[in-house]
Amino acid sequence: MLSEKIVNYLKDEPQLLAENKEIYRSALKKNGFDEKSEFVEFATTYGTEFNGSEGFMFNVVRDLLDDSSTGVNYNMHNKQNVPLNLISLLDDTTYAFLLYNKEDGSVILVEDGNVEKVIKGNYDKKWNSFNEFLEEFFEIA
Repeated sequence: MLSEKIVNYLKDEPQLLAENKEIYRSALKKNGFDEKSEFVEFATTYGTEFNGSEGFMFNVVRDLLDDSSTGVNYNMHNKQNVPLNLISLLDDTTYAFLLYNKEDGSVILVEDGNVEKVIKGNYDKKWNSFNEFLEEFFEIA
């Protein structure tokens, strides 16, 4: 569940239409996300396009729906061999990886875009929950 701090911070943000919420929820379920996770709540309520402390977080669900070779996550998993449990929150992984872990709800940052570090589980920063990440990303006190 999203924290009260995050919900209050986003109270004036537009929310997805009901029909889009169901499309997003279905896409996330198909991709193995925990339906009760903070990430799913966030993505199916607000979408995921926001600027914050770690850059521009793009619409992850739209990217996952793009099963062509142009999708960020498709390329990351199929061409760079990044584990399937890690989902990119950025639309460009050239300079940094900001990854949501579907298995435990954490977020990791690899600042230099080194895919070998990602594969080996080495990272520059880790947030233990998506709430923790969002609070820092949005710089919520």
